[in-house]
Amino acid sequence: MIVIKIGGSVLRRGKDYITAAERIKEDFIERGERVIVVVSAMKSVTDLLIRAANGDIESAERVMRIYREAANEAGLLPRGLEEVINALRKAVERGPSSLHDREYIVSLGETMSSLLMAEALAAEGLRAKRFDARKVIVAESTGAIPKVDYRLTARNALRVRDAAIGGAIPVIEGFVASLPGGHTITLGRGGSDYTATVLAVLTGAREVYFVTDVPGIMSADPRLVKDARVVPSLDHSEASEASSYGAKRIHPRAFEALIDTDVIALIGNWALFGTAVTPDPEPCVRPKLVASSFVDGKGRAALVGRGVCRHSFIASLASELRDYDGSVLSVRPVCPRPAVVLDTIKEELPELVRWLHTNFVLGGEP
Repeated sequence: MIVIKIGGSVLRRGKDYITAAERIKEDFIERGERVIVVVSAMKSVTDLLIRAANGDIESAERVMRIYREAANEAGLLPRGLEEVINALRKAVERGPSSLHDREYIVSLGETMSSLLMAEALAAEGLRAKRFDARKVIVAESTGAIPKVDYRLTARNALRVRDAAIGGAIPVIEGFVASLPGGHTITLGRGGSDYTATVLAVLTGAREVYFVTDVPGIMSADPRLVKDARVVPSLDHSEASEASSYGAKRIHPRAFEALIDTDVIALIGNWALFGTAVTPDPEPCVRPKLVASSFVDGKGRAALVGRGVCRHSFIASLASELRDYDGSVLSVRPVCPRPAVVLDTIKEELPELVRWLHTNFVLGGEP
């Protein structure tokens, strides 16, 4: 069994749902795979819904148009789409009065997307079965990012697994969960990744595919580094560190869910899943990538890879930093986790990322 998570970056128009259904059929179903599909909202929809949740009716109307136009373009008539659109309109017109109301509004992009995806699969002659994520994924609202309650979710995930074993293709929205009391909650930006890995673990899937608009996890942010390249392999801990320090495309808790499991994650696009995230660490003598983000008004870069925990690497980094012309506020190894974190002033982060990438990711063994 496998889980396929389809990201919003590849769902820009109605025909993209048809393309996804065709690829699922040709690349997986016709090869005998049992498949569970996790789907994100269409590109930019979540930003619009966040504004709608703050009372912006025009943003809500734009979301309604986006999904109606997508359905019309793809020639789909998904059952329940108009009901969700009407629910969105009523919720925004009523005015969100609580956090629960706002979370419900923000969740509806994924809900409409899952309706379109299920209908696209049916149009390919496949037996799709849509599951409401609120009745499957149960989360705790503690901390900045909600955390899935594995015990409560595990019982619900059995229904998803059984449907797949029975020959259906379960389709479930990512990003969306419920609290134990039943209120809707969302799992944070990129939360569909988290949904996919949790379901992979709890349904016994051997692989989880992340379908994006790039061929894999990059060795640095390509907007900052022109010679960034696809990282062919990471282990679960390396991927978890990379995502937690800002590597693009992946939710911070997505790979955390895979640690101590045998699940393999493959990240890429329909043409190439260029990055494999595996359970087994592999020997490496230098970092595999530079993750970057802004935190508390500062720039933060993290060198990630098993090689960064060697004493010789730490010594080499300290030595070369003496000749670095920019500003480095702090250097913090977090070993045994496979990362070394460097803080700089916000304006100098791009230059620090480029220097680290050239000298340590692309450079020879220190």
